[in-house]
Amino acid sequence: MHLTQFGTFDAVYNRGYDGWAPLNEFTQSCTMGIGTFHALNGELVAFDNQYFHCTQGVCRPAQQTDQLAWAAGISNVDNVQILTVRISDPLFGDTLLQHALPEGVTEAAFMQGLWGLRMDGQFSLLTLTSTKPQHAPYPSIKTVIETSDRYEHQHLEATLIGFHAPSWMGGLKQAGFHWHGVDKHRQIGGHVLAFTIEKATLQLYPLSGLRCHLPPHVMPTA
Repeated sequence: MHLTQFGTFDAVYNRGYDGWAPLNEFTQSCTMGIGTFHALNGELVAFDNQYFHCTQGVCRPAQQTDQLAWAAGISNVDNVQILTVRISDPLFGDTLLQHALPEGVTEAAFMQGLWGLRMDGQFSLLTLTSTKPQHAPYPSIKTVIETSDRYEHQHLEATLIGFHAPSWMGGLKQAGFHWHGVDKHRQIGGHVLAFTIEKATLQLYPLSGLRCHLPPHVMPTA
């Protein structure tokens, strides 16, 4: 299974906020994934062939014509062997690697690999954020993050979708974990900052390749 990506993280970090890939291009090749929309106007969360657009902490169905500035996803998730871990004890998000890896997978091996992730469960705490739509000339990503709103929820049943990328991928993919999520009722969602698990099922998809779509070239006029 490979990762399909539209754009790169370095492009976003260098003010590449313009949308260029319509959501229907993403849905043709990805059934699960995450992303951000034109001008950083909210977050994409996709799973089970459902595609959500989360803005200001609220989620709604995404429109096929919505433009993506960046996205990453996988497909055929029902036809591959995945690794599953059931978490039955309280667990902080930053200790996930120490307590929730499948048997036979070491933390060192996990850190060196590219993984797709899905977690369904009950969270005693789930902290989300959502980027606001930006206007040209675009501010730095640091400014965008600092001015994003945060939404803290307690005792929430939710689905988190994410990826873990190793540091050697450089600017193609953000190193470490990157999660987006929506609640059970598909009303609350956004980028995940932190979580505390009450109980959950974590599914891990080992990825062995990367297919990256780049924005169209702007050709000079005659």
